[in-house]
Amino acid sequence: MGDMGRKQVIVQLSDQIVADLDAMGRADGASRSELIRQAVANLLRDRRWRDLDRAANLAYERQPADPADDAFLEAAARVVFERLDRDEAAAGFGPWEPGPDGER
Repeated sequence: MGDMGRKQVIVQLSDQIVADLDAMGRADGASRSELIRQAVANLLRDRRWRDLDRAANLAYERQPADPADDAFLEAAARVVFERLDRDEAAAGFGPWEPGPDGER
């Protein structure tokens, strides 16, 4: 993700959102583009986490009858989380740390 080329995307925003972005950019020393890139990266990351949570919940509800299925699910989850960690590191995110309420 981090080393991939870039593509220009035109997005229409209200005057108020642009004004808010500009104010935030001045306060943070960031451009509109950087703020929008960060917002989109956060949206995509949150969506991946939501989808992973949903898949994990479905796996727990399934309650495998064969203990071998448990090992398979644990191995699959490990692969998924390792890939997510790698993708997030490539996008510039640090390691996962729970927030004050246990959420990311």
